[in-house]
Amino acid sequence: MAASATKGPKGQPRFPATDAPDLGVDEEIVADYAAKVGNRRVGTTAERNAAAGADLWEGLEWYDTTLKKTFWNISGVWSDHPDTVQAIPTVLFAGWAIGADFRVSRLGSKATAALHVRSSAGGIGDGVSPGVILLAGFKPKVALGGAGIVFAGGAASAAGFLIDLAGQLVIYNTIANNTEFKAIIPFDVA
Repeated sequence: MAASATKGPKGQPRFPATDAPDLGVDEEIVADYAAKVGNRRVGTTAERNAAAGADLWEGLEWYDTTLKKTFWNISGVWSDHPDTVQAIPTVLFAGWAIGADFRVSRLGSKATAALHVRSSAGGIGDGVSPGVILLAGFKPKVALGGAGIVFAGGAASAAGFLIDLAGQLVIYNTIANNTEFKAIIPFDVA
């Protein structure tokens, strides 16, 4: 019997029992698939990041030969700990960018946000407009407020922030030329 054009849920070849026997069946189809699957793959960072469709599934473990560490695919995000997910939020405000230190990590229902936002235009935080929004799975159980640090030309001062139930980060400050904001806050996810 020949391999069916219809693949299984993880891309595996199918050999329907209802097909006639085929002495010329291509064993390489099965061998190639066996070499590729299991729940562990090995490859470079570029290969891991390019995995998509049937080559990527929830719980897939990947040893990254570039970084020399193991990652797990959890909720569509690569994590270096099977119970922890990190995600970068969506930027909503024109001129805002996510700083190098921005991380939102989650372990079970507990999360920590290391907030780091930059603005090329200055004036971070009008107290009304959300600048970034956290991804689904990282939204707080209750609205969060607190204080962080804003920077203007190297000088630091305090600023308030709010992360609402929709995961939107709003920064409050009164200095028009601030270009950077940082804060760390632990929270329970919804």
